[in-house]
Amino acid sequence: MQFDTRHHHIFHYSILGIVLFAWIVVFYQLRYQPQAQVSSILALCFLYIAWGIVHHAIVEKRLHRSVVVEYILISLVGLALLLILFL
Repeated sequence: MQFDTRHHHIFHYSILGIVLFAWIVVFYQLRYQPQAQVSSILALCFLYIAWGIVHHAIVEKRLHRSVVVEYILISLVGLALLLILFL
């Protein structure tokens, strides 16, 4: 059973890493389009929230309101940092 959980963790975190890498490539391609960059940052934040909800619902099997709020708050902090740093 522990191997299954570890395997699911690796799979889910690999998905997150691939999404983040793809976002970096897209963000770089949009370097001359600030409005599109803002849209890509927002999309990344929503994907992060969705990933966290799916991860906790499927792998952790303990999805609570506090977990969802935590992902939203961390996403908002990331949003603020990315907007301050890049725009």
